[in-house]
Amino acid sequence: MLNIRQKNMNCLVFDIFFYGCKGLGKSIDPDFGKGYTFTDLKRRQQMFGKIIGTGSYIPKRMITNQELTNYIDTSDEWITERTGVKKRHIMENETTADMAVEAAKKAVEHAGIEADEIDMIVVSSVSSNVILPNTACYVQDKIGAGNAFCFDINTACTGFIMAYNTVQS
Repeated sequence: MLNIRQKNMNCLVFDIFFYGCKGLGKSIDPDFGKGYTFTDLKRRQQMFGKIIGTGSYIPKRMITNQELTNYIDTSDEWITERTGVKKRHIMENETTADMAVEAAKKAVEHAGIEADEIDMIVVSSVSSNVILPNTACYVQDKIGAGNAFCFDINTACTGFIMAYNTVQS
């Protein structure tokens, strides 16, 4: 599972599951490997990740540019002209890890699998509220993905790409 990302400064959060395919490249064919170079065989036996479901979570509370003028010296026009943003979702009682859990639940449902079928959870974020256990382990526990190994990648804008490449390695 991946990625807490921002889109147009609206703090849109989405996570993507990568489901590791087990046993790829194994064969009972006695001719397996004949006519292939070592590199071909290695490539053929590699495991890979596959996106099988996506989910998202957006905090319920929204704040407009006009509301921001109550807290900082700015205007709706100034913000809109520079960013294009008119409103944003703001966390109140939830944390980054809680948002990842909610997105993960939706991704599991979208994939049509059970959480214990997940092999790996990768969370990419620079804004996690937890260090130990890391966010991926927190998500694993909350969704019941006891068979998954988990880790975080500390990246911002390129988080999805970094996590995706990591899973494919």
